[in-house]
Order: sequence, then structure tokens, then C-alpha cells
Amino acid sequence: MKTTGKTNEIHYYRCFKCGAIHINANLTKFSKSKGLQNQFVEILQSFNIDKRIHKPILIQIKKLINSRYKEVIRFNTNTKKKITELKAELETIELRFATGKIP
Repeated sequence: MKTTGKTNEIHYYRCFKCGAIHINANLTKFSKSKGLQNQFVEILQSFNIDKRIHKPILIQIKKLINSRYKEVIRFNTNTKKKITELKAELETIELRFATGKIP
């Protein structure tokens, strides 16, 4: 595991010959034997949050998810509306072309 100023990074590579994923050789023998999954769990466990703020954090995460969900719904609604408008415009152009009103 390589520790940078901001995050912990676990480097690995895929063997093209056998298709297996291997942990980078720069890691220690001990950390290699634990496997990538165990190292990932260790990194996650290093983030400790005081139990007193679990509920406020959960509330904020739910608010964030709901806000993003509403943005996606608005975007989809606007996109569907624009598609409908463009289809109607295309039909009008095709009709005008078919009747000879536009070349």
C-alpha cells in the first residue's frame, strides 16, 4: 500500500498471460499475503466516525441523494419534452417538404 498526502493507494496489475490480478511487487511480503480485498477493508476501517454524528451524516447523505435524484428527474423530463418538440418540428418540416412549400 502506498500512502500519499491525500489517499491510500493499492496498486495492482492484470497478467495478460493468465488473466489473474496480482498485487504490485513493491508491496511487502506480508501485505501481499493479505490480498487486495483485505487491504481495501483495512483502508475503509481507518475512517472512523464518531457514533454521535452517525445520524446527522446519514440525514445529509439522504438529502444529497434526494437532491441529485430530483435533478436527474428534471433533466429527464426536460429531455423528453425537447424530444417531443423536435419530433413535432420534424413532422412539420416533412409535411411542408412533401407539399412543396419548401424545396
